[in-house]
Amino acid sequence: MRTCSFPEKHLSLIVICLILLVSVSATMSARAADGLLSGEEILSKIVGNTVSGHEDGERYSEYYRSDGRIRGNGYFGEWEIKGDLFCVNYRGSTDSDGCWNIKLQGNRVEWLKNGQPDGTSTLKKGNPNGL
Repeated sequence: MRTCSFPEKHLSLIVICLILLVSVSATMSARAADGLLSGEEILSKIVGNTVSGHEDGERYSEYYRSDGRIRGNGYFGEWEIKGDLFCVNYRGSTDSDGCWNIKLQGNRVEWLKNGQPDGTSTLKKGNPNGL
């Protein structure tokens, strides 16, 4: 009777790969369960589109251009993705700068700062306001 045996180093490599696979799957499942977008998802779902909402009692709309620039009604800024955070820097203002996680349900965007809800807005395809 013939048996197949792996050298010990191959078996160790297989075990390490299985541990890594389980770890990555658990991380991805946790992120999917809490509804947070990954950096790649932010890039594909938010960038190139417009969000509109209310902040401090005023209505706003801003278009996130694919070149990293933000265009709003009478203001400009830059965006970047750091890991799974969407970070913005508005020219001439520091009170609205910062980084947020994003939850997206349909066209409803929920902004989370340090894990806490920090506002909602509506996602619109493209640049319907010509910003």
